[in-house]
Amino acid sequence: MNTDRQPSPDVISAIEGIIRTIGRISPTDARFTTSVELFDSGYIESLGIVQLTAELEETFGVTFSEQDLFDPRFSTVIGIAYVVHDRRAALSNPPSG
Repeated sequence: MNTDRQPSPDVISAIEGIIRTIGRISPTDARFTTSVELFDSGYIESLGIVQLTAELEETFGVTFSEQDLFDPRFSTVIGIAYVVHDRRAALSNPPSG
């Protein structure tokens, strides 16, 4: 996890909103938090991951690798925010070659 800088609250909030929309999660659902396991708790199902990935890529201007999708962090809102943060950082600082 990239710990030199944390994802902004705006990024976390946007991800939460996307997931609430895709999963049709009520704003009053007290079980839904930024650290809940999205897949194990049934908030996002297998087809929802395709929509989630597309929405995140469009919203944040990033592209996820297969490795990103299997990253253990990609199972919670906060974890996804860190993956997005890492992808955006990689775009800003491409490896020199």
